[in-house]
Amino acid sequence: MPLLASSSAASASPSSRVSGLTGLRALAVVAVLGYHLLPAAVPGGLIGVDVFFVVSGFIVTRLLLRERARTGRVSLGAFWARRARRILPALALVLAVCIPLAFLVAPHLLSGIRRQLIGALTFSSNWLAIAADGDYFQADQPDLFTNLWSLAVEEQFYLIWPLLLVLLLVVVRWRRRTVVVLALVLAVLSAGAMVLLSAPPLGSPTRAYFGTDTHAFGLLLGVALAVGMGAGEVRMATGRQAVARTALGVASLGVLVALAVVLSDASPAAAHGGLALASLAALGLIWSAATVPPLGRVLDAAPLSWLGERSYAVYLWHWPLLLILGATPLAAQPLLVAVVTAALSILVAALSYAFVETPFRRGLRVHPPLPRRHVVLPALVVGVLAVASAGIAIGHDDASAAEALVERG
Repeated sequence: MPLLASSSAASASPSSRVSGLTGLRALAVVAVLGYHLLPAAVPGGLIGVDVFFVVSGFIVTRLLLRERARTGRVSLGAFWARRARRILPALALVLAVCIPLAFLVAPHLLSGIRRQLIGALTFSSNWLAIAADGDYFQADQPDLFTNLWSLAVEEQFYLIWPLLLVLLLVVVRWRRRTVVVLALVLAVLSAGAMVLLSAPPLGSPTRAYFGTDTHAFGLLLGVALAVGMGAGEVRMATGRQAVARTALGVASLGVLVALAVVLSDASPAAAHGGLALASLAALGLIWSAATVPPLGRVLDAAPLSWLGERSYAVYLWHWPLLLILGATPLAAQPLLVAVVTAALSILVAALSYAFVETPFRRGLRVHPPLPRRHVVLPALVVGVLAVASAGIAIGHDDASAAEALVERG
């Protein structure tokens, strides 16, 4: 079953829309929530991040290819502006709310907050965490914004890949097939680097998991699929081909569920192929859902679509809320902490999506135009909170450093 679209892959109903992606994002964030909130039940839920990576690599590459096919060029400035409007407002809100909240509830959660804030604002959280020599899998006191490591990896990809794609397709004029092969080769190298750097003396589990170089294989697989399918309409599978791709999609979903239940971050199996297998399964599910309408419609069922559209905010909020709630009297009831964290994360994500993300993403250039207050007011609120949070972060780290000097003196 070749990845490259061809005229022989006939279909009665070609479509430019790729179905199933929103629902797949919902399943991914559910896996991550399970991994962090109920680790004994979903020990392999960390694969949700790898599913996100494959989806992101696919979506971003397809958007770039479709723009080039439609206009004959790729506007990198416009692309990065759209990414900023999509990502920054929700991120700023999380930082602006959770830093003061942690300061009020449990100041010890702000340990290393200046480094985390710098990492969040420069999308370098993963490399700063590696440089700090922390252990993501064994940390007694994890960072308040540890989860931003994956956002950093994606943002670094969003910065580098569009430039490389334009170079390959426009300047060098490589064929799509060659780009697919290159992406697959780089994905294999990335997965191999994860194996090599997952243990001493070359590295550590955190180095292998957080590194952009070692964890880029999911993004690159998404790239390969998007380039292989091309920028044109998606041709739906029919007959035996539809049956075969449905079976592939169901099997891929089964692999993801099995990995979420049996894989463990404590086992070398995760770095030694487990996460790469999850990425391949996500790839198979995307391809199947994109070309088999019934499967795509199942994944895009209303509840999954609703959660998938808000999955980014859910991912941002759940980790700091988990740590903050875990520092309250609720900590005596871990199951209650998990339930409250999940409920609050979804609630706050829904509010963020409605009142912050959507106004910023749509801006004032829609028809009919949004009232200016719908954009300006959220911007002012988030800005004021962000300034206060930055002051708390700087002041807390300075105070911690002074206390350390006094203790040593």
